[in-house]
Amino acid sequence: DQAIRFFRQQNLIRVSKEILEIAKGGDIEKYDECQKLFDEAALVGEDDDCGFSPFDVEDEALSPTFKVSIPTGISKLDAALTGGLDKGKMGLLIGSAGFGKSTFSTCIASHASTCRCEANDYQGFKVLQIYFEDDDVDITRKHFARITQTEARFMKRLDIANRDEIEYKLMSHPDKDMIGENLRLKHFRSGTKTASDIEVFIKKLINRGFKPDLVTIDYFECIAPEKGGYNTDTEWTREGVTMRKLENMAKDLNCAIWIATQGNKDSINSPEVVRMDQAGGSIMKVQVAQFIISIAR
Repeated sequence: DQAIRFFRQQNLIRVSKEILEIAKGGDIEKYDECQKLFDEAALVGEDDDCGFSPFDVEDEALSPTFKVSIPTGISKLDAALTGGLDKGKMGLLIGSAGFGKSTFSTCIASHASTCRCEANDYQGFKVLQIYFEDDDVDITRKHFARITQTEARFMKRLDIANRDEIEYKLMSHPDKDMIGENLRLKHFRSGTKTASDIEVFIKKLINRGFKPDLVTIDYFECIAPEKGGYNTDTEWTREGVTMRKLENMAKDLNCAIWIATQGNKDSINSPEVVRMDQAGGSIMKVQVAQFIISIAR
């Protein structure tokens, strides 16, 4: 984007000189010529795509394998999603503090990494799990808890006998190698990385041979605002920019993205359903995401 803006600016400088030379002649009939020069200069770098007919993409639209879905491992949820969250789409998880967003994200990531299906040649999906507030040991324990079907809270207080049992379950688990091959965990310090920084990191992984099918981000409020914004931008405006950046990232990198977000103070005491208007911050979060779920007590 910076390169395109630079070349546009240089082109406008060049064209401005041409327009000034034409204007010096004082010929009013050449106004349209000046306008055309300016308009063409302003369009440098613009997409030449002029749209398409629905029948141009008929084969893709009717293909059952055009979109690859990443299952969550929760049967009722996957049924509602007709298989899972599609690659290129973004799902939003709303929940107040301590309601289980990190555990939920971990379960989705763990299941996807061991999900065998035709779409991944029965090798599982590549998954990148990004987290900010939990430390590496916390997230690892959550994964071990799921693998061994042991509650994560017990992992902190294992005696020798239980530790041996857990280690045996881990070492003998049939999906151990698949999880090691398909799952990447990455911790960032809260408030230090923008959505653009996350995209750069993912592209670095891709260059090294690890192309994520699924990215989970826990959670939205820990992402830093995009650089280059205006000082007059409100916090909600900046959050909207970040959501659009994540949406475009899912499309450009052809990966599914699950991102968790905090609920507002009204969501804390919701006994049954946390509504979309109880997501904290900008309404853009629920406007941009393609699929929205919430966690309540």
